Amino acid sequence: MAHTYHLPYLDLAEEMQKSTHVNRYLQKDGIHFSDSGNRLLVKKINSIDCF
Repeated sequence: MAHTYHLPYLDLAEEMQKSTHVNRYLQKDGIHFSDSGNRLLVKKINSIDCF
């Protein structure tokens, strides 16, 4: 959908899988981001050139 409408897309799953410690990005529930996951999200959002 993002491609169709020319919108930026963050593939965090791909980025997280590059790590040898994927679980460090998630809390123990396996759903919510940990502090490391939130830092990755902010880093990726800041890297988007929207303007």
